[in-house]
Amino acid sequence: MNQEQETLIERQKEAGLSTRAFLKVRNDKRAFEPDCLENLYTPEEFEDYPLWGIAGGNGLVPIDTDNEEMAAIIRRILPQTFEAISPRRRLPHFYFAVTDGVVPHRTLHCEGDTKGAGEIRTSGYLVAPGTEVKYKDLTTGEEKMGRYTILNNRPIAKVSFADFMNAVSPYLGADTDQKITHEKMREGVDEGTRHAYGIRYASFLLGVQKLDPITALHEMRRWNEKNRPPMGEYDLERMVQNATRYVGQANPPNRTTDTSEVPREKDIMDSTTEVTQVGDSDPHFRIKILGKNFMLTLPQLMRPTEFRKQFLCHFGALIDIKPRDWMEIVTHWMSIRNIGTELSPDDETRERILEHLCECRVYQSTKQTVTSRRALFWDETEPEKIYCPAHALQEMLAEEGRQTSMTKLHFILVDYLNTGSVVKRVGAVTRRFWEFDLKKVGIDLEHQLVEEKEPEEKDGV
Repeated sequence: MNQEQETLIERQKEAGLSTRAFLKVRNDKRAFEPDCLENLYTPEEFEDYPLWGIAGGNGLVPIDTDNEEMAAIIRRILPQTFEAISPRRRLPHFYFAVTDGVVPHRTLHCEGDTKGAGEIRTSGYLVAPGTEVKYKDLTTGEEKMGRYTILNNRPIAKVSFADFMNAVSPYLGADTDQKITHEKMREGVDEGTRHAYGIRYASFLLGVQKLDPITALHEMRRWNEKNRPPMGEYDLERMVQNATRYVGQANPPNRTTDTSEVPREKDIMDSTTEVTQVGDSDPHFRIKILGKNFMLTLPQLMRPTEFRKQFLCHFGALIDIKPRDWMEIVTHWMSIRNIGTELSPDDETRERILEHLCECRVYQSTKQTVTSRRALFWDETEPEKIYCPAHALQEMLAEEGRQTSMTKLHFILVDYLNTGSVVKRVGAVTRRFWEFDLKKVGIDLEHQLVEEKEPEEKDGV
């Protein structure tokens, strides 16, 4: 650890900010680890690794400026604060502490500028001062080495959320909300605006389209493939998590799980009530946490990635588990596991479908079943029946490597179906639904039924 890195840490502590904010970068500024924002380090955990990035979020609001005009604007509209400078363009990074609200990731614009002249990096990272990187000289194109250094060693300024947003709002461009249009949804966006538009799109999917978090994440992945270049998986997960929080603050959702029941990282072991291993040569594991079933194969137990996705599905929240903590959890699970009876492939598929149905949201309109795989239809005139889009089950199983025909599904589910599949009208078209017996499946309308509000049609969000 060098002197400039030590100074940055002192300023973080002085401002009351968490020092678990660092990631490893390469000398070309790219993140060293694929899940970098998922596995942030404290300085002590870096040992002797010299190349540091610092992530925005958790109260830290970094601003990257792309020209001198924007740097001058930041110095004029916000309090003096800690500043670092890049070796190539010699433009400043500003660090602020905003702890009474969540500052959105946004692109900053000077007057008449459309491309962007800076960025509020609350969903990304900056290279930290004290880190040496490779860069190409702006004049000669020669490859050189240079260090990010401290430009102004001042305390990190503490700013209220209201004051910060009031100061920067005039510089968010002609569209101060930086709405994502339908064109941007279809075609993606360029580097420098991906995070700003990403959080808006995630909020649109959750707040307007009323998708559940896991379906919103699937759509974010499709959109991300169109971006230039695409972002990392964890960036998308973090956007969905932030959007869930924003939408929840504005309009608390009718959740299938009370937020007070969402276990924290440190509670996973205590919240686990059952672990069952099925099979010997190619085992998989059923893990029950607060009544929710997680299904993991042996390779999936080696990393927390799949568990995190299922956790988002069950609880509507992301969970951040460090690799060393994950292995401690897995060791605990192995110590308490029971050896279960081997299920046939059909039994496993049936169990997975029933679990899926009991986690879905239930609507009194077929319209929502078009936009979400995790939406069921219930008609109060037929209270004993529940309808699931036929395509939703096939798509879910295909993603999990279980390609299954409609005929096969009917055979597997026959004991839980009333009349098999039926056709229902959805707007101007007809779609096929499975007609299930509500009681046999175990649907809990009290917790799964969602009150619907008709969204307003808008050109952008």
